[in-house]
Order: sequence, then structure tokens, then C-alpha cells
Amino acid sequence: KRQHAPVGQICMSNPEARAECLRNLLALVKKDREENPTDDPKLYDFTQQDNMSELCQCENCRRIIAKYTRGKLGKQGENYYGGDAGLQLEFVNWIATEAAKVYPDITIRTFAYVSTETPPKPGTIRPAKNVRIWWCDLYGESEHHRPLVAGPFNRLRGEQVAEWLSLAEQVE
Repeated sequence: KRQHAPVGQICMSNPEARAECLRNLLALVKKDREENPTDDPKLYDFTQQDNMSELCQCENCRRIIAKYTRGKLGKQGENYYGGDAGLQLEFVNWIATEAAKVYPDITIRTFAYVSTETPPKPGTIRPAKNVRIWWCDLYGESEHHRPLVAGPFNRLRGEQVAEWLSLAEQVE
């Protein structure tokens, strides 16, 4: 009932959505372990839906986004500047923490991509130990023939990656 048009993202502030995602994840892990007892997966993905430029925009999600945003820093809305990443991390951290109670050996991977590529406001939230951040260069914003730390070309992208590396125990 609470979704952002046109495609719709999951409402990450909704406790029922969290519980349903956890229930589905635990069922998937159980099934994987039954079907592959000697080679079961240890990595499961949960990330935002593609082809959307923001996460859920209901009142509850907007409140959480505001808590993590660095403020408007450019042409995109505030959600691009840490807000959506904070909302997604609250959601994914909860799922990862709850899942670890049953399956302590699994890792949840989530994108840092489009509106979640910039980390949340410093000092607010970190990925849980069993959460892996998968940073993706948004639509080739980097000059791919130069290192991410090089001069004016990739400075901002390099800073994003460095910040994620300082926040998370696992980054791809």
C-alpha cells in the first residue's frame, strides 16, 4: 500500500515488510541447505529495485532518510546524499542481524548504487558485520582509464569508495 510510483520500492520502514523479507530469506537459506548440504551458498543479495532513482517516499521512510542525509549537495534530491543509504542500511542491518541468529555464517550483500551510493551522514550508522556493500559506479560517472584517486576526474568517486571502506568490514 505504501510504495513510490512508478515501479515501486519496498517500504523499508514497514515492520511487516521487514518481517516478510526475513521470513523469505530464512526459507530460502533453509531450502538451499537442504538441496546443497555440502555446498550451500553463504552470500545472499538484498538491494533496491533497479530503474528507480529513489527508495520509498512514504512519511516514515522520508523521516528516516532525513536522519541520514548530508543535505542537498547538488542536482539530485537529498536522498542521494546519504539518506537512502541510511534507510537501506537500517533495513538490511536488521535483516542481517536477525538472520545471523539462525544462520551465523551467511552474509547479506546490498548495493551502494544510484541513490544509495553515497554513504549515510558520518557518525550515524554502519553496515552490520555480516553486511557486504557492493559499490557500483553510477552510469560511468568515473573516468575508467584513471584510478579512483586521481586528480579532478575521479576524486568524488574515490572519496565515496574510501568512505565505504572506512565504514564497512566488507566492500566490493
